[in-house]
Parts: sequence; structure tokens; C-alpha cells
Amino acid sequence: MFVDLLNISLIAGKGGDGSSSLKRLPKRKFLNDGGDGGKGGDITLKADNNIFDLSFLKIKHTFRSENGFCGGSNNCTGKDAEDSVLKLPLGTRVVDKNKHLIVDLVNKDQELLICRGGIGGLGNFKREESTPGFPGEERDVIFDLRLMADVGVVGFTNTGKSSFLSKVSNVKDKVSEFPFFTKSPFLASVKASKVFTIMELPAIISKNQHKAIFGERFIKHLLRTKLVLIFLDATSDIDQDYKYILSVLEEYKAEYFQDQFILPVINKIDLNPEAKLEGIFHKTISSLNGQGVDELLSFCETKCYEQKKDDSC
Repeated sequence: MFVDLLNISLIAGKGGDGSSSLKRLPKRKFLNDGGDGGKGGDITLKADNNIFDLSFLKIKHTFRSENGFCGGSNNCTGKDAEDSVLKLPLGTRVVDKNKHLIVDLVNKDQELLICRGGIGGLGNFKREESTPGFPGEERDVIFDLRLMADVGVVGFTNTGKSSFLSKVSNVKDKVSEFPFFTKSPFLASVKASKVFTIMELPAIISKNQHKAIFGERFIKHLLRTKLVLIFLDATSDIDQDYKYILSVLEEYKAEYFQDQFILPVINKIDLNPEAKLEGIFHKTISSLNGQGVDELLSFCETKCYEQKKDDSC
């Protein structure tokens, strides 16, 4: 099951307690020789491009780092705990319980020290009494994954989105002649003259229930795209379908859309060669026989790398 939103408590390790030890000396004398405790483990977040979603943390409500070791006699300092690294998928936004952004992990191997381990307690060496270790930092956070892709693909069921991705990539998604729907976002790398990524989002299943099916949970993944393809079925009422899907996207435009280019793509043109959108720039393809697919990929590549060039300037 695809998981892109998760509440979790992060608890850094507690510092080890200082030792309260007495060393016996001749003539019935005693010397305080307790050592200090070790430092508790830190928690660091790290972006990992080999992790796709947050499902590996689904059963974890708390992530803890190790506690420091207690001090020992003869003024021996306790061992520091090892720091913990929590790897998260690229595109994970970390926010606090008030929805304030802490970090946006958008770069490979990007790290953030989010919770520091507690300092070890003091032993009774040269002191009258030992002290306990300090607790580590604790934070309740939300991991909000927004996938990293250059192109987003949206549309109703059975418009050929999965067939298109299977045609242009090496990843073979489920494709069949009967209607079905993709239940989670699907990413694929595509190579034209350059490499870019395409993401298929779960379809709008019902025009009456689009908010429940296609709402904010999945549409947020379009935030980082540069181009959004609206797939339309050439055998349907493409004008009505396009206007409806566009209205759904408009609802979230203020929060999730910036400068993305939106392109209608009429698929299954082999079944209805006359299908077109009057007065609107669009592309026509057939995922079945490959008609227009290379031209569409070339357009996607141009738009993606055109924006990448602008971003680097």
C-alpha cells in the first residue's frame, strides 16, 4: 500500500547517568571515582532516492535513537550512543504539528540533524553526588511526501495512461483491454534524447466523487512537475472531460501549481481520427500503435529541460 503521509514522534537518545562510585583507600578512607555518562544518540533525516514511499514506517509511531551508556567506577566515562539516520524518500516535506515547514528533502543525500541526543550525567569524581543524564530532544512531526517527477499524467479511467507509460518506458505496468484503475502514483524513467521522469496519478474515477478519489492526497504530487498531461479518450466527449478535469486542477492551483504547463493529450486517436479540441493547443496519440508518441515525448523533453535551464540561470 502506497503511503505518502505519516505522523511520527522522533525521540533522541537520553544521556547516560553519571556513576556514583566509591573507591576504598587505606586507613578506611574512600574516594569518589564515578565517571560521567555517555551522550545519547542524535537523529538525522537523510534523503534516499532508493526509497519510493513511507510504507516502511507505517507501523512505527515512534522512532528512537539509543541511550548513552552510564559512567563506571575508576572514573570511566560511559560510551556515547551511536547516532541514528532515518532515510526518507526524495521529495519528503517534514513539518511540525502546526504545519510549519522544517525541511524539504529534495536533493539526493540531503541531511538534517533534527533531534540532538542528551548530554551524559556527571559522575561523583571530584563531586559530592552524581547526576542523571539529560533527556534527548523530542519532536512530533509529519512526513508529507510529494514525489519528484518532471511530467505528471492525469485523467479518467481507461484513457490509456498506463498503456502510454508502458509504451515509452522499460517498466511494464498493468495493462489490459478491460477498464481498471491505478491505485497509487506510478513513476517511470523515459529516455528520448535525454532522460526525464513521468508520473501517472490514480484516475478520476467518478465525476461525482472526484474529491474523495483524486483529491489533495494525490494531486499534491503534481507540485514538483514541470508539465501536466491531461489524458482524454478520443471516443468520449473530450470537450466536457477536459473542462471537468481542468476545473478539478483549478481547485488546487493556488497551493500546488506554480508554472506548470498543462497539455491536453487525446489518446486512442486510432479509434476516432477526427477527435480534437477546438481553439486549444493539444497533442493526439495512440498508445496502441505508437502514433504521435515520439512527437509527444519530444515536446515533454523540450519543456522539462527548458525549465531546468531557466532554473539554473
